[in-house]
Amino acid sequence: MAIRAVTSADRMNDVCDRISEALSLPGVAIFQYDLRHRTSPVFFGSHVYQTQEVAHLRSEFFSGQVWQDSGAYKVAARAPVGAVMTEAALMGLDDAAELPPNSFRERLLQATGARARTVTKLNSVGPFLDCVITNDALEPAVASPAFRAWAPNLVPLLALAMEGQRVVTSLADGYAALKTLFDRLNIGVAFMAPDDHVLLANPTFRAMAAEGDCVTLSGERLECADIDDARALAAALNGALRGDLPANRTVLILRRRSGGLPMIARVVPVKDGDLGHAHMAMLVLIDPEEDTHVTARGLDAFHLLTPAELEVCDLIVKGFRTDEVAELRQTKLQTTRSQIKDAMAKLMCDTRLDMLRLALATSPNLIRQESEPHLQAKVQ
Repeated sequence: MAIRAVTSADRMNDVCDRISEALSLPGVAIFQYDLRHRTSPVFFGSHVYQTQEVAHLRSEFFSGQVWQDSGAYKVAARAPVGAVMTEAALMGLDDAAELPPNSFRERLLQATGARARTVTKLNSVGPFLDCVITNDALEPAVASPAFRAWAPNLVPLLALAMEGQRVVTSLADGYAALKTLFDRLNIGVAFMAPDDHVLLANPTFRAMAAEGDCVTLSGERLECADIDDARALAAALNGALRGDLPANRTVLILRRRSGGLPMIARVVPVKDGDLGHAHMAMLVLIDPEEDTHVTARGLDAFHLLTPAELEVCDLIVKGFRTDEVAELRQTKLQTTRSQIKDAMAKLMCDTRLDMLRLALATSPNLIRQESEPHLQAKVQ
């Protein structure tokens, strides 16, 4: 049960209940103790610790208000793993000695119906001290003989469960942070299965699909507005999954039904080197009609382009034709052609797709800094 409790806080509370019942203890708590701040970031307890009578004491302990016990925990931290220690032992007193006044201890014992507490150390490394506290119905000098007898078997299991809880919590927090960033990307991102089905997509991707101008979702199957684009995208996704997609085929142009600027798609294999071929591919959709999606501003970091060339490149990577760039900038067509040629030579780009790849690689932050109501409306 302790091993299964790794993935569930409720099960850790159940573990405390099982120990409390099996050993006839009024209460059992398993927790992490922060020696520096005198707080308990993770705490599990048997039923008595979940009652209203103990709730305010638990809050005091969580928040670092219980300074009276801090010295005892520092002593416990230096003790061997598995040592079951009475409060008197932690204070360097004989077990029969009278303990100094401690209002927190006295209130806790009264609320749990116990007469004494013992501490058992679970771990030898880490930023926190993992402990088991047993509330004993016996005199302080006896110090829970039942728990002492079971400690050699219980301590390794409980230590493993606490360490597992830390790992699972860390992974869950990391996943939640990544998912938040994934959802806040202002470009469309989806993870694709081999049959063109979307496994996971962020809100921007789904908003683009909901517009239906370039790509759509039929169920969770991705479809393109243009049949030739659909074939090219399917070939790129299959190549990414096989692991033989050429680098110059990772960026594609997807045309719109409306005739507007085509969307830019990038296909990336999702692969672990130890697992062989990829089992899914990442598809990135970028809308050049959204000014923040595709920009050549990052190319300025090379300090190679004139302001005019940078402006021309910004329009080129957004998908405008040469004549459209000339018209937008109110320059002669030959001047625009010359600026494009010079910029591509400076950047060592053979094609406009090469320039687009370089622009994408140097793009600024693509994380939305605040909510976008128009995006939410599209998704809904």
